[in-house]
Amino acid sequence: MSKLKTKLHLLPLGILFTLLTWQGEMMGVSNPPYRRFRIMTYNVENLFDTLHAEGKLDKEFTPLGSRKWDSRKYWRKQGQLCRVIAGVGGIAPADLVALVEVENDSVISHLTERTKLRRLGYQYVITHGEDLRGINVALLYQPHRFKLCQQDSLRVPPLSNKQRQTRDVLHIAGELVTGDTLDLFICHLPSRREGRMAERYRERIMQRLRTYTDSLFRTRQKPSIILTGDFNAWYPERCFTRDLNVLLTPGTSTHPSSRTENGKTTLVPDTLTAFSPHQLYLLTYKKEARNHIRGTYKFQGEWNQLDHFIISGNLLNHATQTPPITPFTTMHNCRIVDFPFLLQKRKEWRRSTPLPYLPWYVSPRRIQRPFTPNFRPLLLSTQTTRTYTQ
Repeated sequence: MSKLKTKLHLLPLGILFTLLTWQGEMMGVSNPPYRRFRIMTYNVENLFDTLHAEGKLDKEFTPLGSRKWDSRKYWRKQGQLCRVIAGVGGIAPADLVALVEVENDSVISHLTERTKLRRLGYQYVITHGEDLRGINVALLYQPHRFKLCQQDSLRVPPLSNKQRQTRDVLHIAGELVTGDTLDLFICHLPSRREGRMAERYRERIMQRLRTYTDSLFRTRQKPSIILTGDFNAWYPERCFTRDLNVLLTPGTSTHPSSRTENGKTTLVPDTLTAFSPHQLYLLTYKKEARNHIRGTYKFQGEWNQLDHFIISGNLLNHATQTPPITPFTTMHNCRIVDFPFLLQKRKEWRRSTPLPYLPWYVSPRRIQRPFTPNFRPLLLSTQTTRTYTQ
């Protein structure tokens, strides 16, 4: 994403946030307990193994390449990623972890089975796209809290033969312990380095995502949809406002419900607003972490927000239910992860400088209901790739 040189043994900053919170009535309990359901998204920046993949431009991430990417650096990076993911979970593992910029099954298998994350029992799904560098996206999930039902790779061809194929979008559908179906889309859209052509490509992918989400709005009884990942764009670019038709939630200064009098802006809390269940809303607009950090990606000394969480209105409509019985969240449950070790001071523009990303996380609550999985997760070989044409 950037031409900055990176110190490969340090952890790049990413995005994490806790998205869903819900409650439900239990048999004979008038005030059911809350339990969170935490979702995290994280651009782990160039998680490559040390081997060259035939036909891919990944030789810089080999022991003899420009990065001198050897086993020592590789396993140090894996250990630091483990530290972040485990830290976001806290007393219980993060339920869903969306990962951007991962190379293949090997690096995800190593992360989940050969670091301390192995104790947490994560399973995973990964795309197998045609990106020239071999970059993919993946999802880690807790199988006893998220029953995997469907997985698809959504592939949108480039606009011309002169343009490179970008990463596939990973679509996952799963059953929550409440019985609700959650649809999750993990994106890594074309880089901003490629100018106007990449911008048009991003817009085209967003149009396809809108078509796909509209189909889910028609077919799901209670559509619970989340789009996350690295969009390489920020609101209010056209790919958000026109192509995906995303709205802001109340509580942001540009939302229609906000009022400005005598130079002071009054924000209407999203807990007092009814949301359209068939509309997508952006939770991450102008979010701020500690130390006045406004964004998740640092380039030339400036923080930008390229990683996002976009959710369907049904996940925000908890205030109209008494008591809430389906998954819900608010914009205040969406946060940037700003662990101190992710914010170490460093000299810019040196070879030893790590590319700064910050993660997001969302902490939902859920009913305390037993859930015993009686299914087999889908094998990677069963994954369907859907290619959209003009």
